[in-house]
Amino acid sequence: MKSLSQGRILRLTLAERREAYDQDLRRAASNLRLSLEETKAATVRNPGAQTDILGAFRLAAEEMQLAGDGRKTTILVLSDLIQDDRQFDFKTHPALKNEASAQLLASTSARGSGLAFQGVPVFLGLVRSRDLGRLSTRRRLAIEVFWLGFLKASGASPVLAQDGPGLLSTFLMSEARAGP
Repeated sequence: MKSLSQGRILRLTLAERREAYDQDLRRAASNLRLSLEETKAATVRNPGAQTDILGAFRLAAEEMQLAGDGRKTTILVLSDLIQDDRQFDFKTHPALKNEASAQLLASTSARGSGLAFQGVPVFLGLVRSRDLGRLSTRRRLAIEVFWLGFLKASGASPVLAQDGPGLLSTFLMSEARAGP
């Protein structure tokens, strides 16, 4: 079956029965580090022609539901943050001309999406692209306001990083220290 998402879902789980807890944690950290390095490299190398971040959030919500309660979830997004699908084209959408209308669109979109990310940390790692570079500073700021507002209205705890690939490790280390 062909996936419609250009993104990648990483599922890392610690074993239910742990003989040597520290060893399990080291192995999980090593697997996570390797998977994230591969993902970062692939994202920078081939960012994709179109972006469906809203679709990726729907997939993340489905993954969370399948995982069940009690699982710590962290969502990582490495993107130019330009939604570009049949519903929205952030390069031209009139509501993204300024911060105020972007915030209103974010609230309306979050209510309509039905997504619930209560307390889930979300890393919005900005990846520069040609499309992003062509946008006005005002539109780029409105796009950032949209995503932060959308995620907050969905209950998430978003963090925006202007250097997404560069700050990903720092974010993950702070999440690891925060614990479950």
